[in-house]
Amino acid sequence: MDIIQKKIKDRRKSLGLSQYELAKRTQKMNQSQISKIETENRKITIEDMAMIAKALETPLSWFMGQTDKEEKS
Repeated sequence: MDIIQKKIKDRRKSLGLSQYELAKRTQKMNQSQISKIETENRKITIEDMAMIAKALETPLSWFMGQTDKEEKS
């Protein structure tokens, strides 16, 4: 599993969210899209990443490995 996909899945689970709940928080994605991203069956765009990061209340830079801070301050 790619590091970004793993971080998405790990962060989602740490917040106690299902794929459906995460998709609902993005307001533009569905559960199937989240599942495909997490299992690397769908390429993730920067737009997808921005929506997911916001929905997970996590800086986009954390997913990219640019910061160790998982939560927004």
